[in-house]
Amino acid sequence: MPGKKVESHKPHGKLGNPNPIQPPEFLAAQRQAFGDYDEPMGKKVFGTRYPQSVEKQLLEIPQAERVELIRKAVIQALAERNDEQ
Repeated sequence: MPGKKVESHKPHGKLGNPNPIQPPEFLAAQRQAFGDYDEPMGKKVFGTRYPQSVEKQLLEIPQAERVELIRKAVIQALAERNDEQ
């Protein structure tokens, strides 16, 4: 008994909203950085992993405070590194 030919599903028209409305307040909230700095934040996000004992301590700190702590530590370490050179 031959099988029945089944057409693949083809979407009718375009999917999604081709012209989404994104108010400036919405866009600003997406890019809001923790902390107050004299210059804008860079576009590149750096992710690092830590030993489990450090991770445990970091996760005990609220997110905004944790991000600020890590950011300040990196800035300070780079400043010290630049002073040594």
